[in-house]
Amino acid sequence: MGKASWVASITRGTNKYRDKTVVMYLHKENINPNLAEYLNMNNQASKDHNTLAELIQLIYRSAIRDGKPIDFVTASEKNIEILNRFLDVN
Repeated sequence: MGKASWVASITRGTNKYRDKTVVMYLHKENINPNLAEYLNMNNQASKDHNTLAELIQLIYRSAIRDGKPIDFVTASEKNIEILNRFLDVN
C-alpha cells in the first residue's frame, strides 16, 4: 500500500502524484464574492464551471493519467452533481 499524500488545492499539473489511485476532495469551492464580481462570475453556471475546473485538475494529478482506475471521494453533494453532469452520468 502506498503512502498517503496531502496536496494543496492550488497545486497544478504535476506528475508527482500520478501513482495515487484514491483521491479525496474535502474542499467545497466558494469563490470570493468580490473576485466573482470582478470576473463577471455572478451566476451559478460560472461558479459551477470554476468548481469543475478544480475537480478536473485534482483528478488528473492521479493514476488516471496513466489510464488506471481511481476511486474519487468528495464530501460535497454539489461537487458530485457537477462532476456527474460533466461526465453525463445519470
